[in-house]
Amino acid sequence: MGKNRFVLKGIIFMGILGCMAYILSPVLTRKYEYKTDYGAMEIARGFYAEPEDSLDVLYLGSSYMRNGISPLEIWHDYGITGYARVGSQQAPIVSYYLLKEAFQTQSPKVVVYEASFLINTQTSEANNYDLRENRIREAIDFMKLSPTKIELAGEIVAHSSLSYADLLIPVYRYHERWTDLGEIDFQRLDAVPYAYKGQYPALTISSYEIREGYMEDGSCDEPAALDATTAYYVDRMQELCREHDAELILVHMPNTIWDDNRYQIISEYARTRELIYLDYSTDRLRLETGFNSKTDSGDGGAHLNISGAGKISRHLGRYLKEQFQLKDKREDAEYAGWHEDYAVYTHEKLAKEVVRETNLSDFLDLINQPDYLVLVTGKSDTGMYFTDEIYRKMKKLGFKEDLAAVFYSSYIGAAQGGKCIYEEMNADVAVNYAFSYNQHYISLMSEARRGANSLCSIQIDGKEESDNAAGLNFVIYDQTLNRIITSKRFNIGNTGRLYTEKKQFSQNISMEELLQETVTDRYLVALSVACDEGMELQEEAQKILESYGLKADVSKPCLAVWNGGELVYQETGISGEQISMKEVFTGIDVKATSSSVACAVWLNDESADGEENGFHFAVYDKYTDRTVGWFGYDMTKSTEE
Repeated sequence: MGKNRFVLKGIIFMGILGCMAYILSPVLTRKYEYKTDYGAMEIARGFYAEPEDSLDVLYLGSSYMRNGISPLEIWHDYGITGYARVGSQQAPIVSYYLLKEAFQTQSPKVVVYEASFLINTQTSEANNYDLRENRIREAIDFMKLSPTKIELAGEIVAHSSLSYADLLIPVYRYHERWTDLGEIDFQRLDAVPYAYKGQYPALTISSYEIREGYMEDGSCDEPAALDATTAYYVDRMQELCREHDAELILVHMPNTIWDDNRYQIISEYARTRELIYLDYSTDRLRLETGFNSKTDSGDGGAHLNISGAGKISRHLGRYLKEQFQLKDKREDAEYAGWHEDYAVYTHEKLAKEVVRETNLSDFLDLINQPDYLVLVTGKSDTGMYFTDEIYRKMKKLGFKEDLAAVFYSSYIGAAQGGKCIYEEMNADVAVNYAFSYNQHYISLMSEARRGANSLCSIQIDGKEESDNAAGLNFVIYDQTLNRIITSKRFNIGNTGRLYTEKKQFSQNISMEELLQETVTDRYLVALSVACDEGMELQEEAQKILESYGLKADVSKPCLAVWNGGELVYQETGISGEQISMKEVFTGIDVKATSSSVACAVWLNDESADGEENGFHFAVYDKYTDRTVGWFGYDMTKSTEE
């Protein structure tokens, strides 16, 4: 009897421990937030929120894939549904088990794996589970408890010093986090939709130069060979795909740590396994996508930003559509939520432009958005270069004070959608104001004295967000994204500078560079061609335009329009005749003519004639709502040459 009582007490005790572990584990688990850890938690929870059998494509792999593929861009252009179940330095063993788990609820027709870890180099240590424990935990901590998760843990335990308790009982692994707990730690870890479908849309821009001989054998410093462990798990992924009637394909995103040797190693591996392999580092695919190392990287060549991801995604989406005949679901009412998610994604694309803008005049145009809360304070002098142009654009935002009226005036303001929430200017005393907005507490303060004691502040929920520097300090909060887009300062005081609308592109820009910069979401580009008889266009020019989708015979009268990064109109005429078009694209009136002797383009009734042979482009900035320039390129040669 006593023994039975002892056993019963033991069972009760273990049950209590189990209940405590069940309750406390979600609290103690480290949270990988969107803002600070690239959305690992949101990506995992979002996958579980996807309806069963709703995904056409599953994307797997490391941060190269997480930053480099936008399922929403592919949805928008081709109606293909997909999700990026990705993470920082995602170990191939994790990719395999995430795929195995995915097949339990989804039936993707294509699985796309980022193939960088097939190369064994010093910079790829993903298969060292002890060294990369944090990255392993990024995935396993947010997987649902299941036989698949336990099987994954078992394989990791067999090849590392980690234990089952480390991997499966967060309260055991994270018991020391008691002192670091915050509000987010007490939220449930249930499935929550993730609007970006697994992508982390990086907004930063960090350019780099593609080195000479980039894809030549041996141009990288590190030696390279096929990684046996990664190949083992890719082989298993291929077997799993075959079991579920899915196709596995390999891709590689453009980055600086690559050369022809690495390309050849993976190409040979793919050939022997009968796998499709798309390497976006090759010259051919970089040209076809319009990839630009000056605008499409977020960190100087390692990861793509939102612009680069858009270009790669549009190309990959077209390939998936043509190769696998995936159904276009854009008109299917069951997928209406994807359109809503894409609308949120467009806010991220706009945010990228806001983040990079350094000219106050153009910045004021960009932030004139209905969902933007504009917070502004002044420090020191703000009136010296407060021109009529700046004043006019501030009034469009909802502000009315003329800061040029009195120098060294304290100033604060808040507005949204062209309506002023609060504004105050005072040359004698400090000004301040506090209000609640979208469940946040916001306070503004400005004390614009002469000398070193001048101050300004913009606080949200008690945290200082302004630069507190001389001039106008802005904080832009996007209501749709529910977060701050950027904090910027523009010095328009006596130590500052004059800001006016700038010319966004030099007239000396090459045609290839112009297309790289403008065939994006931000611009509409119209092309008209003029080519005299006895002349023809250079083959190089034809190839450049073909890389942007224009496959017409541009040695004849030709018209084309790109809008939002897509070719939306093209027409080719007959030599010696004139063609014309008149269309409206997203509210922009476009008219154009093309003939063998002359051409012209009108954008909202602004026009430019092209009397010389060659290509003539007109570019319209949809974000600032104005034409930014006309550009001509005489890329002709005599047929007698």
